[in-house]
Amino acid sequence: MLKIAICDDDATFAKQLGSAVGEAVFARGEYEITYFESGRALLEQVEAGQFFCQLLLLDIHMDAVSGVEAARWLRSRKIDVDIIFVTVSKEHVYECYTYKAFAYLLKPLSMPRLRQELNRYLDEIEEKPGFMNVMIRGCEHRLPLDRIRYFESDVRKIRIHLPDEILEFYGKLDQLEEVLLEQEFVRCHQSYLVNKRYVTAVKRSGMELGKEVIPISRRYWEILKGAENFG
Repeated sequence: MLKIAICDDDATFAKQLGSAVGEAVFARGEYEITYFESGRALLEQVEAGQFFCQLLLLDIHMDAVSGVEAARWLRSRKIDVDIIFVTVSKEHVYECYTYKAFAYLLKPLSMPRLRQELNRYLDEIEEKPGFMNVMIRGCEHRLPLDRIRYFESDVRKIRIHLPDEILEFYGKLDQLEEVLLEQEFVRCHQSYLVNKRYVTAVKRSGMELGKEVIPISRRYWEILKGAENFG
């Protein structure tokens, strides 16, 4: 389900925009829209760890916290959300693209242009590699599967090993294995689920990911020996 947020202090326009967005994305799949009446309300929900939207349609000219300030705050904290600015002025167009805006739409809104940008957005996310959403310290993170080298289970926690960092979340490796069965991940041990894209060699002594070696248990070695891509 595509989760969309609309942040605009004009409640009437926000509802009209929501209806237009719904009409545009309805044919592409399920969606859910959340409304914020101010930039401050938006940031408060993010800080509370309750913001789970993938796409944000954001007004710029709002009291207290402007759309530009909200976007700057979101990017400084690496909140994973795509932003489409919807505003009355071209004044901030270049500044907004420094915050990785997907699009910049002007009011009064052109419905054909809105549909065009939303379809372009949906086309792009469908073409991207698979993602998984995980809750880390109260915030939902959307991680590209092709960046994950392997998962490591430690009691009730799972560590996600990325090329440049390690993240932790609560979960079970057995459930994760079921979800990632068709996503190029392979189980080699009770405590490890490995991305086959990063595997450079498979030996009885372990599964090599460059210089790193992941242990292979006896049970999974027998399974791996019979697999087409390993042995």
